[in-house]
Amino acid sequence: MENFEQQTVDDPNYSTDNATQEPTPRSTKVNDNNNITGSKKAHGEASYLRGALKIETSTSTPTTSAGSEFSIYVVIRNPFSVPVTIYSTETHIPIELTDEIWRKLHRQKISVERHGLINNENTEAKKFLLRLNFWFQDFLQSVQTDPGPRVAVAVSPEVQDSISKVKPDIRIHGELKVERDFIGGDRWDLDFASMPVEKVRQILFDINEYINGRSPVILNAGDSVVKHFILKTTRWLTFAPIAHTFQIQVRYEIEDEAHIDTVPFTLNIRSAIGSSMIGAVMGSLLGSFVSPKYAALDPAIVLRTFLTAMVFAVIVVVAFARKSNVQQIVSIEDFWGGIFIGFLVGYSGETFINTIIATP
Repeated sequence: MENFEQQTVDDPNYSTDNATQEPTPRSTKVNDNNNITGSKKAHGEASYLRGALKIETSTSTPTTSAGSEFSIYVVIRNPFSVPVTIYSTETHIPIELTDEIWRKLHRQKISVERHGLINNENTEAKKFLLRLNFWFQDFLQSVQTDPGPRVAVAVSPEVQDSISKVKPDIRIHGELKVERDFIGGDRWDLDFASMPVEKVRQILFDINEYINGRSPVILNAGDSVVKHFILKTTRWLTFAPIAHTFQIQVRYEIEDEAHIDTVPFTLNIRSAIGSSMIGAVMGSLLGSFVSPKYAALDPAIVLRTFLTAMVFAVIVVVAFARKSNVQQIVSIEDFWGGIFIGFLVGYSGETFINTIIATP
């Protein structure tokens, strides 16, 4: 992303025609780099605008396949001459993907809760029944995968390392209510009464980030930080290839003003070659079964025909799934494409194989 020089512009919302007219409130402006900045007006001075952060994105592997974890790296650089505080880096993810960082934290939380429930039981029989119940719940969750939240949060290497560590236990006793300009509660472990609303919100945000092992990152002039998402597809066998554009959002603060930068990142996720091979094997069996060529043959010959069709179907997938300049009829992209190719191999036999490998 380009780095814009600092510049001053006149505020179009401010008029000097009436000397008693008050300046307009802080307005929101969007620059060409999707950077939402705030513009302030004080005593008729010109507004102050900044450019966007320098943000670079990349993936951990040149090709991304279903069923395997992959990372999206976000490199954030501070091009300004003043420090920048990075609060969060996040993006919306489609229903086909899950946030593996959230999933690991969720499993850890459930494990701690279950451990406490088991320890509270006073007999071994009750502990065994409780463990059996937890095992059954895990089995149901493995069958019906929970995709989790639709917003993934990127973390730094330090945070990723701290995920496996014990989280601090911070509790605020009593009821706390924050709504717009009203703050209420019956007991204060932190004295919020004399604080502005925005200060209270900031403290609560910092507490939440600290509990979850995250903390703001301060970048001095020229510094950079790497954050990454760890994602995975919710299924792999019947996964259909997708091309998704992630809108990665970076929340940061500079000179006591909150800002947001967004950067698009397009990623192609293809199906695993294993799913195409499984589909090809199943398709070859179906094609051989319905083919009239093998209806009156000896069972041993039929079995050999089935095995031969399965081998040929797998070879076709391996030979053509990775080629980009082949005919559309042998362009295998997913499990269903594998079934189709396998069916043609099983039904036509050597005729189809010769058609594919024939040279002019």
